[in-house]
Amino acid sequence: MDKSKNKSAVVRELVLRAWRERWSELEWGIQIKRILPRWAMSGDAYNLSDAILQPALVGPTPNTYMLNYLKQSLSSQAISYASVLESIAKFDELSRQHCVKKLLEFLNEIMHKISCYSTAEDCITLTRRLVTLIDWLLRYLLRCLVQPPDNKLANICLLNIDLCCHVIDKITKLKPLMWLVYIGRLEETEIWSRVEQQAKDIKTTFQAFAQSSICIINHSLRESIDRCVCEILKLPNVRYMDEPRPKTVISRMPVCPMLNVLTFTEAIQNATCDVQIFVEQLLLVQKFQDMTRQQLYTELIRSSFLGLLDSVGGGSDLKWAAFTYLKVPQILIRLKTAGGGTSVGVGGTSQPHKDPSEDLAHGIEQLIRFTMFLDSVDVKCNCDCIELLIQQLSRCGLIHETQASGLSERRKSTSQKCNSKLLDPPPGNPNTMLILRAEQTVTNILKSFDAEISKTQEGLLGVLSHMLSGKSFELILAAAAATGKLHKFATKLIKFNEISKQIGGEGTKTSQIRALLFDISFLMLCRIAQLYGVDMVLSAGASSDSFFEMWIIQYYADSVVTKPNQQSIKPDPAKVDQILSLLHSGSEIKTSLAKWHELCGNIPYALLEIANAWEYGLITQDKVQRIVDSIKTKLCCLVVCVAAWLQGHLNTTPHHEQQKLQTLLHMLITTASAEATMQYYTERSHIMTSIIRKMCRSHLTSVASVPVPCDPVVTSCVAFANTKPTYSDFAPLFEGCIQKGWINEKELVHFTDYLNVAGPFWFIQSLLQRIQKLRQEDDIDSAIGMSYSLLQMETDHVALVLLRHIIPNVLSDPRQWSLLHGHHGIVLVKLTVWCVTASFTCQYLERVTEASKSKDALVKLRGRKRTRNGDAEDVCKELRDDSCISKMRKLLTTTDDDTITHIPGSGFNFDICSSSMMAMSSVLATDPLTRSVVALFKLFSAILNEQIVTPPTLFIKEFVLETLRYGEPISHTILQCMPISMISQLTLSSGFNLSPGMSLGMCDLSTAIGRKIAAKVLCHSKKLQQMSDSNTATAR
Repeated sequence: MDKSKNKSAVVRELVLRAWRERWSELEWGIQIKRILPRWAMSGDAYNLSDAILQPALVGPTPNTYMLNYLKQSLSSQAISYASVLESIAKFDELSRQHCVKKLLEFLNEIMHKISCYSTAEDCITLTRRLVTLIDWLLRYLLRCLVQPPDNKLANICLLNIDLCCHVIDKITKLKPLMWLVYIGRLEETEIWSRVEQQAKDIKTTFQAFAQSSICIINHSLRESIDRCVCEILKLPNVRYMDEPRPKTVISRMPVCPMLNVLTFTEAIQNATCDVQIFVEQLLLVQKFQDMTRQQLYTELIRSSFLGLLDSVGGGSDLKWAAFTYLKVPQILIRLKTAGGGTSVGVGGTSQPHKDPSEDLAHGIEQLIRFTMFLDSVDVKCNCDCIELLIQQLSRCGLIHETQASGLSERRKSTSQKCNSKLLDPPPGNPNTMLILRAEQTVTNILKSFDAEISKTQEGLLGVLSHMLSGKSFELILAAAAATGKLHKFATKLIKFNEISKQIGGEGTKTSQIRALLFDISFLMLCRIAQLYGVDMVLSAGASSDSFFEMWIIQYYADSVVTKPNQQSIKPDPAKVDQILSLLHSGSEIKTSLAKWHELCGNIPYALLEIANAWEYGLITQDKVQRIVDSIKTKLCCLVVCVAAWLQGHLNTTPHHEQQKLQTLLHMLITTASAEATMQYYTERSHIMTSIIRKMCRSHLTSVASVPVPCDPVVTSCVAFANTKPTYSDFAPLFEGCIQKGWINEKELVHFTDYLNVAGPFWFIQSLLQRIQKLRQEDDIDSAIGMSYSLLQMETDHVALVLLRHIIPNVLSDPRQWSLLHGHHGIVLVKLTVWCVTASFTCQYLERVTEASKSKDALVKLRGRKRTRNGDAEDVCKELRDDSCISKMRKLLTTTDDDTITHIPGSGFNFDICSSSMMAMSSVLATDPLTRSVVALFKLFSAILNEQIVTPPTLFIKEFVLETLRYGEPISHTILQCMPISMISQLTLSSGFNLSPGMSLGMCDLSTAIGRKIAAKVLCHSKKLQQMSDSNTATAR
């Protein structure tokens, strides 16, 4: 310590001696180097800046010799810019205008040279000193405004103000300096708060001057001050990426492909899901496509109407009506809550928006311009679709009444339905009107279930039977699913089904009512499971041991996925024998003694015994037909149970033994010859037949005599059940969609089957191969939008396959580098970044939902009705098993060879960085997605370490740039997994040319280590730029 003090005293004596003897700058440089140690910026250790500047500002005018010595010390790197800025900011005698003038001139000269060539600690110190300098400059400006000098110094004061504005302009316009200040404000929060307050005080002072008209500052200088103050106040909100992104021109496409597929998937496959994930997907699309909120509204409603126009019946028309008129308003309300910004689920923030109804009104106005399209939708739906939607939006408070009336008038004035030669509309009430009525009906039914009427079985039977007439039940289901009430509705039905299986010593009439309640509730629950997924029914159960839940887990199967009967509940031999005797004798089942849940569990095995007897010729086919008819005339749920059991049994039976079992299955859906003995048989048998035909479609089609109605969804499932999809089949399907510019419902079902049967790996590879053959830019834009939306049907699995298989394989195999060239490499980059971002968003929302522990909210897997076993699940299993966890721990454990904190010969050294600073939290250790991103970045780092420019290195560059383009929430979530050493590799790699904002975006500024790294990268980037400018000037 004493030695340091002695050296500081020697330095001060040398400064005074140089001034007395009037040394030249060269001589000063020689003498000071003899005293200081031989390392850069060694003068900072002995306060050389203060030693020079303090005596230079003693007199009324500054000492020119001293200031020249200061410049020489800076040029020779004897002192740092940070120490000089600190010394200048210490000068408090702001009334000495001549001294201030020299300091401002000095700052104006060195501002474009300010940087740091030392450690990261020195770089972060420079950011703090820049913030301190801005505080000093604003303090001087405010003093000149509040305490103006006398007339003698007025001119020099005005000159100083102008110089002060020039210095601030350079700080805010020179990108490296601006970003260094951006970092410094996070380090010096108290000083920055003072800076903002001083900037506001300057604005307030200007307003006072405007009223009093007493001010020495002219108009142009006042504008300069105001501009500088505004730039400083805007600094916290500046974007890292200010380069313009190429925009997708939505208007030239038939429909936005990305929104088209997402909307169709949401309406058909995710009808019962909460809309929040879809809202987040829409916000991501807005971000990815750089769309305005008005365009987003237009494309969302246009895709909904396109679904109404494309619906082919079979229940999808009701789903589309419910989605468009009941669910779209909910989505728009969530979008309105999200504001004008984007909340991508991974930390996104919403920004205030002036009046969201204006954007929505303008979006609908844009849609009204598609006159022929809307006329076609109106004719198909037999109503004025846009008018009904406007009424719904006005009822929800999304648009004002004046806006609604204006839009309605505009639609009436542009409609050409009266003059068009379109086909006559279909007869009957339109589904849109029925679905709007059904919304209130659902509420009334749920109230009835909870009211006094539900306490009497006869009244409850009247409510349930009334719902079975016509298509009332499916209308009610569609409305309940769209409004989020279907799980509550199913809960009530399970409760009624449980109550109806009990015996309480009732009479004949009461027991028959109990039997009908059991039958109807069972059939309704089966239909809900078929139309909206088994998860809906299982999740809605009030108790996990209810009969229906156990039955549907053990027995239920759809037309593709079946369950082997070995997993089923074991039968009771005594009850099976009792059922056989009743069926053979043709006796009636006594409803007062029957336990219907036991009968449902054992009757399939009784029918199996009858089928075996028929197979061996012990009974005739007519006898079997009479037995089946006797079952059908009682409870229809018994027939469904038998059909579900036969569906599984047929899949384990040799083909040559299936004929009579299939005939038996056929008998179950034919009209019974015997007369029904219980009420509402027509309605019950109709829903029973619908359930069996959809459930057993693959086996019913093998019997030529079975009249099966056309259902495109089921037909597609059957076609894929026994055939393996091939690339030759996939290619024309995808190419046809690209040519049209959108995907219809039937094509979406085909793509879903490809994904389910072939798995994510094959599906992604096929998409990339088709995109690689495209040459037109418009086709490529459409293809990438469609591909992304199709991949969202399996968001998590697709992201894992991309990160763990597709991308590593392409980067490691030179034979696949053709996928990285030109537009096709950008396509792969975009798909990867978009899918990873979407997967992180879904995970975030799932964690939020789980943390909320809301019992009323039903969270169902999106994009499919049930989970399936396949390649994607294998990926998840691979990432979760113990052996893989140990391997990933080894991968995440950094070694000396793996952590590249210093690149020889580069002059770039993260001396303060270590691999432990990038350690993930314990939550991320079990998260396959995050671990996969970490593994991919380690592969990137290994490729960059080779220091050879290849297609993979260009892919890495585009990947980082694409991530940074979408701003803080997305970039932070992905790039937080990047090794620290990779930042230096990217900065030094040839051909990258990262801007200061890009370099800053790669660092986590919320942490001290992240700010130090960012400061070091910015300073080093500026050094490289200065070297490049110097070489260019020398070459000239």
